[in-house]
Amino acid sequence: MNDTVAVALVTGGSTLVAAVVSSWLALRAAGRQAQTQRLQASEERLEARAMAQRGIRREVYRKFLEQASETRRLVFALRTSADLDQAEFDAAAGQAREAIRELAAVEPLIMLEGPEPVIDAAEKVVAALRHEHSAARALYLDRRPGPWQNYEEAQARRIQALRDLWTTARKALGSDISTA
Repeated sequence: MNDTVAVALVTGGSTLVAAVVSSWLALRAAGRQAQTQRLQASEERLEARAMAQRGIRREVYRKFLEQASETRRLVFALRTSADLDQAEFDAAAGQAREAIRELAAVEPLIMLEGPEPVIDAAEKVVAALRHEHSAARALYLDRRPGPWQNYEEAQARRIQALRDLWTTARKALGSDISTA
């Protein structure tokens, strides 16, 4: 073989090997880049889904807490109803009882959105308001000290149930201000 042909073959072979290696490296880099982009897109979709879920939960919790606050106001007003006649008291007690029913109607949304600690806390709020309503009714009917003590215990139970719900709801939303 002549030297020129040998040099041409070595040069051509080297160029071919260099082209294959650089193509292979470019393909690997493109594959890694595509995989990174897929991972990033997947993480972004998960984050968007989590944000949407938090928004839905926040709205459900807000609605429940607003209704609980209104119900609390109506039930608490029964405490000072000693000067009302029976018909006025029955109307006020009926309004409070209806508010409790409306609150209980919102409770399934909490059950749907969860998580379990928030569901438990919401159930305790409804139960505490029902108990306070009963204690206020007993207080109206029997003005001795025993019903006052029962009412105060029911009120304390309701206050604690609402605090527990606020705390668990903040934790579920990832915005527990007590740890910030």
